[in-house]
Amino acid sequence: MSEATALAALDYFSEDFPGWTPNPIVSPLDTGARYKPPTKVRIPLTRFISGSCHLISTRPVEVTLVSEEGNYLASNERFQVWAAAESPEEAIQDFIRQIVYFHSHYNDRPSESLVGLASRLKRLYAESFTKR
Repeated sequence: MSEATALAALDYFSEDFPGWTPNPIVSPLDTGARYKPPTKVRIPLTRFISGSCHLISTRPVEVTLVSEEGNYLASNERFQVWAAAESPEEAIQDFIRQIVYFHSHYNDRPSESLVGLASRLKRLYAESFTKR
């Protein structure tokens, strides 16, 4: 129903009910406006599968998915992972691939060879995921 049709119908009913003032509610779909999804959502993930590697998180990993001008960024500051893509599905899949890669990367390194942030990330990945 167009906005003009809705207003005409409300005017018709207002004649039958004196003192009643129409207050039309027009949705964006009625005006032909394009729907824009939220620009920022948070998604909890617990399973990370890439290739033959399957990781299960000890608690959900919150992925922040941001959309801007047709591009998507999936990220988590705590794990130091950012994945950009042209669709939300690709961004999430790239995020999962990076989690699996960094889990393997840090687990393969001896603790003595890591310092600072790398040492903290090694502990974080080891404590946060179990390999299936």
